[in-house]
Amino acid sequence: RRNLILNRMVELEQITPEAADQAKKESIKLAGMKVPNRPAPYFMDYIYQEIVACFPDGETWLQQGGLKIYTTLDPQAQQAAEFALKTGYKTKQWKENGVTQPQGAIVALAPESGAIKAMVGGLNYQETQFNRITSAKRQPGSAFKPFVYGTALENGLTAATLMSIEPKSYQNGSGIYTPTDSHEF
Repeated sequence: RRNLILNRMVELEQITPEAADQAKKESIKLAGMKVPNRPAPYFMDYIYQEIVACFPDGETWLQQGGLKIYTTLDPQAQQAAEFALKTGYKTKQWKENGVTQPQGAIVALAPESGAIKAMVGGLNYQETQFNRITSAKRQPGSAFKPFVYGTALENGLTAATLMSIEPKSYQNGSGIYTPTDSHEF
């Protein structure tokens, strides 16, 4: 891009060809993007995205200011989650296993309401604003099993209960839902 602009400046006789050649030899130093340092940045981005998605004028409202937004974020839980993620990834086992840039995420929910108490979408917001909680496609794997098994036990099933593996469909508010394997993972 720089060279295109310099060539165009030569064409317009704004600079000499020699000056353009000299400028092309200079190394390019990128200034980098200045990311604001703010509390719970991944959560704040999430709230911003939710407001924009839910309200047609949401982005305008947010840019103009004047809104009072109340959230369920617990500052102490947020601080604890950030600390846990940072200290958990500082162990030398990561480097010993060849992992040079480990990443992770933590979300803490109130079990009775599902309210978000803490959200840390990555190890360092200054380096990457990609929220691994809201944007990464990950399968829950075995971490989900206690919820499934707990619900089954609460509903009278046991480890010896035989279950049908036939495809099943469910009526919901938007029609009929038939679970399928997405084959994305």
